[in-house]
Amino acid sequence: MRDIKFRAWDKENREMLSVDVLDFFLDEIRVLEDDGSIFSMKFKDIELLQYTGYKDKNGTEIYEKDIVRISKNNDNHFHFSIGTISFEHGKWLLTVYSDVSCQMQINYMALDRYLCEKAKKCNALEVIGTTCKGYDPISLLQGGTE
Repeated sequence: MRDIKFRAWDKENREMLSVDVLDFFLDEIRVLEDDGSIFSMKFKDIELLQYTGYKDKNGTEIYEKDIVRISKNNDNHFHFSIGTISFEHGKWLLTVYSDVSCQMQINYMALDRYLCEKAKKCNALEVIGTTCKGYDPISLLQGGTE
């Protein structure tokens, strides 16, 4: 069984929050701050993002809307692509953006046992940002910055 966790993107303050409580009755989340205080935010003011149950090569939890760098070793030549994480058709999906011969290619693959080890660690992936912050995966692939 995988961990069910959420984080929230605060739309107004443009920051990521760790969600401690989901309250569907009051339509809000509650966040426990480091000093022990608790604050709440309405669902309409946040974007709720679910944990995939996987971690990247550095042990960072992978959430939906994350941008990941994908590294592959083909014939001792490392090839890097950029991908985004989403939940579609009942499964976690990795959308891969590759710049091959100066032509953008987009491929889709399930973020599952074919991509990640049984230990739920994805050694070929590294979380480098989130689309919530406005990062564009294609510009990152073409040398842009976060």
